Amino acid sequence: MACAALYGCTVYQPAPPARVGPTPYQVSLQRKAQIEHRIATQHHRIDARVSQGYIDPGYGGALHRRVDAIQRELNDMASQQGGGISGEEQRVLNEQLDGNNRRIGR
Repeated sequence: MACAALYGCTVYQPAPPARVGPTPYQVSLQRKAQIEHRIATQHHRIDARVSQGYIDPGYGGALHRRVDAIQRELNDMASQQGGGISGEEQRVLNEQLDGNNRRIGR
């Protein structure tokens, strides 16, 4: 009897709340973009320091190769993550770039 009374009722589910902020995939792409920006900045700084005479051209070339190795590592990580990188991977790359930054600033 109770089932018959509910037969004509329609229950509406509320819409799920709208997502606020970027998706996890967008965040991983933003992390990659931040690292790429740091890499480009380091290449520019190395070139500037060499042209100003603060860094020997041979040492500048070694620094460029180190930054290129970090770029390859970034690309390897991103290819495994669908184009972006995780927070832990970003931390590791930032530590490597920080070390390189200290070498550039000598």
